[in-house]
Amino acid sequence: MRLLSLAALLVLVGCPDSADQFTAGRLLDPCNGSWPVCTTNAGCFVGNSYYLEGQFPGSRRFIVRTDGQASVKISLYLVTEAAVGDTLRVEWNDSACGTKMVEEVTGTSFFQDIEASGSWSRVKNVFQAGDHLIEVTCGSTAEYLLKAEIGPPVAPSLTQQ
Repeated sequence: MRLLSLAALLVLVGCPDSADQFTAGRLLDPCNGSWPVCTTNAGCFVGNSYYLEGQFPGSRRFIVRTDGQASVKISLYLVTEAAVGDTLRVEWNDSACGTKMVEEVTGTSFFQDIEASGSWSRVKNVFQAGDHLIEVTCGSTAEYLLKAEIGPPVAPSLTQQ
């Protein structure tokens, strides 16, 4: 009887969809603030506990705070896909904003990666403690979810996925 009740409960609750799995355990940040960083402003701080929603084409600036050297993984999940644009560009700035790392892929490659694995991710190491400006710019037309994961530095060969 207990097993039957548990099965009925699971049917009622349902399985989480892939968007829910992507954001599991995180809270939505509306990212509508204005925090000074580098020579510009960013809308929010994003770390291991939050995710963002947005629409492309366009740009999104946010801050990731680290206590020292760390890896910062940026992941995108597309809720809707309308049109492939020219490029997706992600810029990671070290906390003093003197060093910038850039990942740029074609819109076609971005959409192919999403189709193949369900999301798009890249990792870069930052080398100083502090606030790191991250900017994501894309010419494609889509609605997206974005999350950042902060972890220990990774070997350079692992910073592509």
